[in-house]
Parts: sequence; structure tokens; C-alpha cells
Amino acid sequence: MEFKKTWNCEVTFYTNPKYNNANYENLITKLYEIQNKWNIGIIDFYYYKNMEALDNNTLSSYMSDAIHPNSKGYAWMGKIMSEYLKASFAKKHPNIKI
Repeated sequence: MEFKKTWNCEVTFYTNPKYNNANYENLITKLYEIQNKWNIGIIDFYYYKNMEALDNNTLSSYMSDAIHPNSKGYAWMGKIMSEYLKASFAKKHPNIKI
């Protein structure tokens, strides 16, 4: 990818938590195809990859509607994103302490 050559940066996408929408599910499928081709990162809240899945009651308490998190949901997602990005950075820069 050109941005990796130009900017020497990693690219990471995140998905929203699961909701009943075939188009969004298809988008996530395509995102994984892009990951396989370009080695991008994905923080996957839709399928809870590499994280503990939430039960329906907990997920509902984190959402303001079917797709948008509320403040508790953003806090949960932010914590997971932070952990992911720190781990990703640490792999690339093992001598820098964060």
C-alpha cells in the first residue's frame, strides 16, 4: 500500500458491534479480504475477534441504538482499541516503552 511506503504507518480499522444488517456483515467480509491482501489491522467488535464476547444484555447496555454506542460502549471500545494499538506499537517498536 502506498501509505505504508510514504508514511511508514500501520492501518487499523474497527467494526461496530453486531447488529442485524446484511450489508454491514458483507462490508466486514470485504474488510477481511482487504486484511488478507494488505495486512491491515482489524479491531473486530462485530465478531468479537481476540476479545471476550458480550452477552446481549451487556451489549444492549452499551448501545444507544442498534449500531451506535453510548458513553459506556465507547469506554469499552476505547479500552480495547487502546490495548490493541499499544500491543501493535510494542511489536513494531520493542525498545520504546509506552
